Amino acid sequence: MILIKGTKESANLNAVIVFVKVTIVLLFIGIGWSFIDTANYTPFVIPQSSPDHETWNRFGWGGAVGGAGIVFFAFIGFDAVSTAAQEAKNPKRDMPIGILGSLVICTILYVLFSYVLTGVAHWDEFNTAGKEASVAFAIQNHMPGYGWLATLITVAILAGLFFSNSRHVDGPVTRFLFYVKRWFSA
Repeated sequence: MILIKGTKESANLNAVIVFVKVTIVLLFIGIGWSFIDTANYTPFVIPQSSPDHETWNRFGWGGAVGGAGIVFFAFIGFDAVSTAAQEAKNPKRDMPIGILGSLVICTILYVLFSYVLTGVAHWDEFNTAGKEASVAFAIQNHMPGYGWLATLITVAILAGLFFSNSRHVDGPVTRFLFYVKRWFSA
């Protein structure tokens, strides 16, 4: 929708959204680091023989491989950087730097965020109590006085899902408008 205003406005809004999301991630990493309980890292790889977790890709090294497959999909979208090639002064040099640089930065942030999250709360809590809202759960139960951060992260996650998906043809905004159009069509 913002593209109607122009590409410059869209790029500015995107820059603001990215800045806010990265700031929130860095806040969690910085604040959460002091709440890490190193006992939560033992065992570092959850044993496959844990009760009710015997399947190959649930825990153990099979779970690590399965998790890597899921994380792979978190990196979809970096090819969108290539759409800005026409705006680059030297695309042959700038595009690989932009794509690989953003991949490296996001990978580092992803690993640090995961390290802090699993250090703040034990892995078993995410399976039983935290479920889908594991970040907010960990903050509310293991980081006293930082409930505002849990709310901020939840809002950022929802905003990130909305704004990142709304750019794609199959995003929620496009789908919603498609269905609304059908209601008003004769």
